[in-house]
Parts: sequence; structure tokens; C-alpha cells
Amino acid sequence: MVPREFAHVKLKSSQNNKRSLTFCTLGLQALVALALLSSVSTAIAQTPTNDTTNTTPANSNSGPKPITVHGSLNFFGELYSIDGRERRRPASTARLSFSPTVSLYNAMDLRFNFLISTENETGRQQLNQGGVNPKWSWGEAHAGDFTENYTPLTLNGIKIRGASIALSPKVVTLKAIGGITNRAVATTDNNRSYERRVYGVSLGFGSQRGTNFTFIALNARDQLGSINDAPLPANGDSAIVSDTTTDTTLNPLAVTPQENLVLATVFNLSAFSGKLSWKSELAGSANTRDRRSSTLNADEVPDAVDNLLTPTVSTSFDYSYTTDVKIRPTKKITLSGGYSYLGPGYVSLAAASLPVDYRQVRFGAIFRGRSTQVRLNGSLQEDNLIDQKRFTTKRNRFTLALTNRPTSRWNITTSVALVSLDNDATDSLALLDNNNWIVRNAHTISFRSGPFRNIGIDYTYQASQENNTLRKQSEFESHTTTLRSAIAIGNNVTVSPNINTVLSRRGGGAWRTTRTYGGSARHRALKNLLVSSASVNISNDSENTSLRLSLRSSYPIKKVGNLTLGINHTRFTSDNPASNEFNETSGSIALRRSF
Repeated sequence: MVPREFAHVKLKSSQNNKRSLTFCTLGLQALVALALLSSVSTAIAQTPTNDTTNTTPANSNSGPKPITVHGSLNFFGELYSIDGRERRRPASTARLSFSPTVSLYNAMDLRFNFLISTENETGRQQLNQGGVNPKWSWGEAHAGDFTENYTPLTLNGIKIRGASIALSPKVVTLKAIGGITNRAVATTDNNRSYERRVYGVSLGFGSQRGTNFTFIALNARDQLGSINDAPLPANGDSAIVSDTTTDTTLNPLAVTPQENLVLATVFNLSAFSGKLSWKSELAGSANTRDRRSSTLNADEVPDAVDNLLTPTVSTSFDYSYTTDVKIRPTKKITLSGGYSYLGPGYVSLAAASLPVDYRQVRFGAIFRGRSTQVRLNGSLQEDNLIDQKRFTTKRNRFTLALTNRPTSRWNITTSVALVSLDNDATDSLALLDNNNWIVRNAHTISFRSGPFRNIGIDYTYQASQENNTLRKQSEFESHTTTLRSAIAIGNNVTVSPNINTVLSRRGGGAWRTTRTYGGSARHRALKNLLVSSASVNISNDSENTSLRLSLRSSYPIKKVGNLTLGINHTRFTSDNPASNEFNETSGSIALRRSF
């Protein structure tokens, strides 16, 4: 099922006739699709099986139905308007998603996924998508648009338009994937992308949830000619450099066509009935920064590499390694530890986000008692692994959390966290040396009877301490207190008021107080089918005042689906002439039909 996402449509239709027409068209398509879907699902449910040889009485259970259909159809749109400042979201957007699943003899599921959006603008990657995911007991496949995750160091978090297959008969698991991850988009030199294609294979042996060994190979390649080369700057030699790794003179900030090869091995061990688990991954990458660069001489390249990738003078090689161990000596105690090394030259173009050039040591422990739980975890991290930077930066994190339940109705949470950041720079302007503390204590008390359902109080102290005298102005300190409760009024109304106070200062200056008063209410009517909610929050400090209002109502309409209407309004005023006062309003409609 495709998750519901916000869409935005500007109120001023006179300036957005095309977008408004698209919005209305999608809405009409949603209503027509809902009606057709209702008819089709009813017809499938009522159509008898034509089998003249079947003498089984009609009311007997003759086995599973040959075809069953279920899923959801969703339409979501939003009207958006703001005055007093620049628009913060697209003016007019609508989305229509359709996610049916067809089950064949309870042996195979065909999961379809379709999304239509008005957000497909020039200069962006495609948001419209469609795909099918057949799944059976020992395998599955994808065709169309989908996401696939192998490991964090290889393939992870990107959308692919293509196909994949995963087969896992007994103790062997074979996966293959191929498709396009980026479409060709050309705007400015550094705001564009080549068409990128990714191909990969994964071969594993052993239990998928136990001990196993997996080998992964991935190749990602930008397609030459999918966009024109970046135009040369026209403002003089200061913006143009002669790059010795390429055959031409290019803008140094321009996006270049890349090629990437990743080889990885993954080992997972599970022993002693799950009391010991060990996960590790070793990956190496070869990345060509610009495919147009001059190729290396064949004598300089090992045959094993040359057969998989064409190295050029802009190709770099590096590796990464990560491992984690978890031990459960008793049911009450869990110990964990891990280590990661991500080389500065390691690249995987099939991973959505992959920070590199750091090593990290991780540790953790959990103790579970009858009414108490204690958690300790932390990490020690540093960069500049090959001493190519002027200084090394260290980031350390420690957290201790205690959860205690003195009675069945009283829950206490206490935590202390320390995050430190420092480096060994000799220049005081570049020197980092600060500690950040976060201390929290929260209490929640619930009640068995009476109008009060629960009462909670939460206190948090934050402090950022700077040991570099040139950065003292960035020091920060704050005390945050929140008081909240839930009150039942009759059987159909619940009110939840809250008060939040923040006392803060920066750079050792004067204290500043920010107060927020608000609450929400929830009402059920018409046999609990009509659910309405409203919230209001007023926040103010010495200069600024912000008012936020929200109304939302949901009701199931027979043969159409669940209809949800909402409206949000924000008004911001300020006594500071440098601040922009504004009013922001949005109205939304959502239709959801499950079948």
C-alpha cells in the first residue's frame, strides 16, 4: 500500500487553471475508480464457479477461492494559500494511488502499486509510479517502480524503475536487479543528473533468519549522451579550471557522468538459540568520477578489475567494513557492540545516503527488571582516516536511560545524554571543542475512573558548552517544562489541554521565555462513525506570537469510502521589524476506499 502523502493546491485558481483542472480531473478519476472498484469487487464476490462436474452442495466449503482481490484506493489533495512571505510548498498538487492485491489460489499474491501526482515538474525525478510485485512461498519479483534493499553499504533506499527477482529455495537465495534510478534532467551545471542505470546480483547460502553468507555485486553507470555536457562559464578563467582527469575543460561544480562497481560479502551468525548473533559486511568499491576521462593503460590494471569496470584516470578504489555483535547471557540482560570503518573513497551510487571517512566504535547494554529497565549505549567516532585533512574531528555520544514503574498507573522515565564534538585544529578559528548535555525526567499517571484519563509532566534541560573562547556566543542553555492531561467529557468527547514553557538563553545573555498554551478535542458521533478533532496552540515570546488552528473530520460513506476533510491555519505576528508577518491556510480532502 502506498502511504498517504500531502499534496498542495493553490487557492487562486485564476493563476493556476491548468493545475486546478488537473486537480479536478484526478478527483473525478478517483470517484469513477471508486465506483468501478465497488462494482468489480461485488461482481467477483457474487460470480459462481462454472463447473458442471461439481456436485458439492452450494453451502459446503469446497476449498479456497481461485481469485480474491483486496487493497485500497486513495485520493488526497490540498488547497494552499499564504500571504506575507514566500510560498513554502508547491501551490497546487494532487495525488491518486491505487494498491490492489490479487491472490491466486492462496499460492501467489500479485501486489500492484500505482501513483499519479501533479508534482512531476521539469527538473525533478519522476514521482508518478506503477509496478507489480508477485510473491509466492519461495520467492518474489518486482516489475515497474519499486525499492529494494540489500545492505546499508550496497543497495539501500533508492527507487528503481526496472525489474528484480528473489528466489530462495531451501538454503540458497538468489537475487537479481536491473533498472533506472535517475532520469536525465538538465537545468544548471550543478543541478542536473544523467540517466543512471543499476544492475546487481546477490547470492546467499544458509538460513535467511539465521546463519548465512552472501556475495553481492553491483554496477551503477551514468549514460553518456543522456544530457548535454555542462556549458562552460562565461565569466572568465576564475570559474573555469583545466581538469587533468578529463579530456576537456569543464566547470568544476558541474555534475559529471559516473560509473561505480561495488563488491561485498555479508556474514550473519546466529548461535545458542539466538543468544549470540553476529552480523558483518565487507565491501569494496571502484568509482569513476567522470566517464569521459582518459582510460588507463591495460598493463596498469589487473584483469579481474578490467573485466568488470573500465578504469580511467578519475577512478578511485576504497573499502568499508562494519560488524555488530549481540549477546543475551540471560533473559534480563542484552549486551551489544559494533565497529565500522568507511573509507573516504568508498562510493555506492545505489545507496541513497552513505556518509564516509569515519571509523566508529559502538556499545550498548540493556537490563530488564520486573518494573525497571536500564539502557546504556554510546559511540566513539572520528574522521580523517588517511590523514588527508588538516585536522581530525571526533564525535562521541553516551546515553543512559532508566524507565521505572513504581505502580501499575505511574510510569517514570529518566535519561541523560552527552554528545561531544572536538578536533585537533591548531587554528583557533577552526578549533571545535564543545559538549552538549540533555537531561530529561518525565512522569505519566493514568486513572482508572473519573473524568481524568491521565496526567503527564515532562522536564528537559539542554546545555551546549563551548570551550573555544571565540565560539562562546554559540553556547546555548534551556529549561523546557510540559504539562499535559487527557479529560473525558461524557462518552464521546475527550479534551487534552497542554502547557509548554521554554526558558532559554544564548551566549550567556539574558534569559528568554517562550510559552505555548493549547489543547485538542476529539468527538465521536453517529454511532462513532463521524470522528472530528480540533486543536489550537498559541505560542508567544517577547517579540513573536504564533497561532495555529486545525480542524479535521472523518466519516465513512457507503460504497464510496472514508472521507476526511481538514483545514489548518497559522497566523504569525511580530514586534520585530525584521520579521515577516504572515497568514497561512490550507484545506485538504482525502478519500480512501478499502476493498
